[in-house]
Amino acid sequence: MTLTTKTILLVDDDDEARDLLAEAIFLIDNSIVCCEAINGQEALDTLSKMNDLPNLIFLETKTKAMNGFECLMDLRNNPTYKNIPVIMYSSTNTQQAIKLAGQLGSKRYIIKSAEIDSIINKVKEVFTSFNIY
Repeated sequence: MTLTTKTILLVDDDDEARDLLAEAIFLIDNSIVCCEAINGQEALDTLSKMNDLPNLIFLETKTKAMNGFECLMDLRNNPTYKNIPVIMYSSTNTQQAIKLAGQLGSKRYIIKSAEIDSIINKVKEVFTSFNIY
Protein backbone atom coordinates (compact mmCIF):
# COMPACT_ATOMS: atom_id res chain seq x y z
CA MET A 1 0.00 0.00 0.00
CA THR A 2 1.41 3.37 -1.03
CA LEU A 3 0.71 6.44 1.03
CA THR A 4 0.13 9.54 -1.04
CA THR A 5 1.39 12.80 0.38
CA LYS A 6 -1.14 15.62 0.25
CA THR A 7 0.30 18.95 -0.81
CA ILE A 8 -1.23 22.40 -0.57
CA LEU A 9 0.11 25.60 -2.12
CA LEU A 10 -0.38 28.72 0.02
CA VAL A 11 -0.15 32.02 -1.84
CA ASP A 12 -0.08 35.21 0.23
CA ASP A 13 2.32 38.13 0.53
CA ASP A 14 1.36 38.59 4.19
CA ASP A 15 3.81 36.37 6.09
CA GLU A 16 1.68 36.33 9.25
CA ALA A 17 -1.52 35.34 7.43
CA ARG A 18 0.33 32.66 5.44
CA ASP A 19 1.93 31.31 8.62
CA LEU A 20 -1.46 31.19 10.41
CA LEU A 21 -2.97 29.26 7.52
CA ALA A 22 -0.03 26.84 7.47
CA GLU A 23 -0.34 26.39 11.24
CA ALA A 24 -4.05 25.63 10.95
CA ILE A 25 -3.34 23.03 8.27
CA PHE A 26 -0.61 21.46 10.42
CA LEU A 27 -2.94 21.29 13.42
CA ILE A 28 -5.60 19.58 11.32
CA ASP A 29 -3.27 17.10 9.63
CA ASN A 30 0.46 17.29 10.17
CA SER A 31 1.15 14.95 7.24
CA ILE A 32 0.08 17.61 4.71
CA VAL A 33 2.96 19.38 3.01
CA CYS A 34 2.54 23.13 2.52
CA CYS A 35 4.42 24.91 -0.24
CA GLU A 36 4.41 28.69 -0.19
CA ALA A 37 4.50 31.60 -2.63
CA ILE A 38 4.16 35.33 -2.03
CA ASN A 39 2.26 36.26 -5.20
CA GLY A 40 0.58 34.83 -8.25
CA GLN A 41 3.69 34.84 -10.42
CA GLU A 42 5.71 33.01 -7.78
CA ALA A 43 2.84 30.52 -7.43
CA LEU A 44 2.97 29.76 -11.16
CA ASP A 45 6.76 29.44 -11.01
CA THR A 46 6.47 27.10 -8.00
CA LEU A 47 3.87 24.96 -9.77
CA SER A 48 6.09 24.62 -12.83
CA LYS A 49 8.88 23.19 -10.64
CA MET A 50 6.74 20.74 -8.65
CA ASN A 51 7.02 17.03 -9.45
CA ASP A 52 3.42 16.46 -8.31
CA LEU A 53 0.68 19.05 -8.49
CA PRO A 54 -0.84 20.22 -5.22
CA ASN A 55 -4.19 18.86 -4.08
CA LEU A 56 -5.40 22.38 -3.36
CA ILE A 57 -4.34 26.02 -3.66
CA PHE A 58 -5.22 28.77 -1.18
CA LEU A 59 -4.84 32.02 -3.13
CA GLU A 60 -4.96 35.53 -1.64
CA THR A 61 -6.75 37.99 -3.88
CA LYS A 62 -4.50 41.01 -3.27
CA THR A 63 -0.84 40.19 -3.87
CA LYS A 64 1.74 42.30 -5.66
CA ALA A 65 3.43 41.37 -8.96
CA MET A 66 0.40 39.26 -9.96
CA ASN A 67 -2.75 39.32 -7.89
CA GLY A 68 -4.86 36.30 -7.07
CA PHE A 69 -7.49 37.00 -9.72
CA GLU A 70 -4.85 37.23 -12.47
CA CYS A 71 -3.22 34.05 -11.20
CA LEU A 72 -6.58 32.26 -11.09
CA MET A 73 -7.22 33.21 -14.73
CA ASP A 74 -3.83 31.80 -15.71
CA LEU A 75 -4.47 28.61 -13.73
CA ARG A 76 -7.86 28.04 -15.37
CA ASN A 77 -6.44 28.69 -18.85
CA ASN A 78 -3.59 26.21 -18.37
CA PRO A 79 -4.50 22.58 -19.18
CA THR A 80 -2.01 21.29 -16.60
CA TYR A 81 -3.38 23.36 -13.70
CA LYS A 82 -7.02 23.98 -14.59
CA ASN A 83 -8.41 21.15 -12.42
CA ILE A 84 -6.56 22.03 -9.20
CA PRO A 85 -9.17 23.32 -6.73
CA VAL A 86 -8.45 26.96 -5.88
CA ILE A 87 -9.77 28.54 -2.70
CA MET A 88 -9.60 32.31 -2.78
CA TYR A 89 -9.09 33.90 0.59
CA SER A 90 -8.88 37.52 1.51
CA SER A 91 -9.77 40.20 3.99
CA THR A 92 -11.84 41.74 1.17
CA ASN A 93 -15.45 40.89 1.87
CA THR A 94 -17.20 42.53 -1.07
CA GLN A 95 -19.81 40.80 -3.20
CA GLN A 96 -17.93 42.03 -6.27
CA ALA A 97 -14.73 40.20 -5.26
CA ILE A 98 -16.62 37.04 -4.27
CA LYS A 99 -18.58 37.05 -7.53
CA LEU A 100 -15.45 37.63 -9.62
CA ALA A 101 -13.63 34.76 -7.89
CA GLY A 102 -16.52 32.43 -8.69
CA GLN A 103 -16.72 33.58 -12.30
CA LEU A 104 -12.99 32.94 -12.73
CA GLY A 105 -13.26 29.40 -11.37
CA SER A 106 -12.54 29.58 -7.65
CA LYS A 107 -14.19 26.73 -5.77
CA ARG A 108 -14.65 28.78 -2.58
CA TYR A 109 -14.05 32.24 -1.20
CA ILE A 110 -12.97 32.46 2.42
CA ILE A 111 -12.72 35.63 4.48
CA LYS A 112 -9.43 35.80 6.41
CA SER A 113 -9.39 35.69 10.17
CA ALA A 114 -6.69 36.37 12.76
CA GLU A 115 -8.20 33.73 15.06
CA ILE A 116 -6.66 30.28 14.67
CA ASP A 117 -9.86 28.48 15.71
CA SER A 118 -11.82 30.26 12.99
CA ILE A 119 -9.17 29.43 10.40
CA ILE A 120 -9.13 25.78 11.48
CA ASN A 121 -12.92 25.55 11.12
CA LYS A 122 -12.85 27.11 7.64
CA VAL A 123 -9.99 24.87 6.50
CA LYS A 124 -11.72 21.76 7.87
CA GLU A 125 -14.82 22.63 5.81
CA VAL A 126 -12.67 22.96 2.69
CA PHE A 127 -10.79 19.73 3.40
CA THR A 128 -14.05 17.85 3.90
CA SER A 129 -15.49 19.22 0.64
CA PHE A 130 -12.42 18.24 -1.36
CA ASN A 131 -11.57 14.97 0.43
CA ILE A 132 -8.20 16.25 1.58
CA TYR A 133 -8.17 14.32 4.85
